[in-house]
Amino acid sequence: MSYRKAGTLSANVGWIMLAIIALWDLPQARAHYLWVVADMAQQATDVRMIFEEAPVPRDGEYLEPFVKDGKAWVRTLNSDEPSNIELKKIERDGKKWLQGQIKTSKPRSIEGYGLFGVYQYGKTHALLHYYAKHLQLTDHDDLHDLGRSPRLDLDIEPHDTPEGLELKVFWKNKPAQGVKVNIRGPKGFLKSEATDANGMIRVATDHEGRYLIRATRIDRTQQGTHQGKAYDHVRHSTTLVMSWPVD
Repeated sequence: MSYRKAGTLSANVGWIMLAIIALWDLPQARAHYLWVVADMAQQATDVRMIFEEAPVPRDGEYLEPFVKDGKAWVRTLNSDEPSNIELKKIERDGKKWLQGQIKTSKPRSIEGYGLFGVYQYGKTHALLHYYAKHLQLTDHDDLHDLGRSPRLDLDIEPHDTPEGLELKVFWKNKPAQGVKVNIRGPKGFLKSEATDANGMIRVATDHEGRYLIRATRIDRTQQGTHQGKAYDHVRHSTTLVMSWPVD
């Protein structure tokens, strides 16, 4: 899953801005992650599921497992149950992604999951699970209602503070210690740190705008086979896209 230069975006201004802030520092950009992102409109919104280094459509070389098994849904304050999003594969200008549409207004949490399968890292093989979340909020209270996802096994729950963001990572509804978290803000890479005993990490946020956060949990106690391929451990990765401050 090698790094590739992004081509010229043929998208609206919102997507161009997303592309600018999504360019990860090169040492941080060698792995692919699952992202779900929506445009800035409040009604009839296009949702994209992207499997790349950053939430910008590129060649989609490793997208196929998510074409088959990728799932996305949206949670709102007005609904007790999430609404599933029907996804279809899009190929345009040499780029590939999955796309669906929602008609719910903000605030909302758009989420996704996909099982990639077995991938080889050097001499080891890992079974890869991917989770993703895009929070579109209108005020601080929305964080308490939508910040935590009951459907994502590996989830990042954000809280805004006067100094910046406080992030709590959960693994199957329990605080997850020792999970590596990477954070990028509008002006560049901010922090790479493991969560503490309470599953927490804090980061100062001096600039308003879009923040890209990802976390990875590796379970080396699990071995097995998937679709006839043996794996030595299981790797879970999750992403969060959100704006700070939330309003």
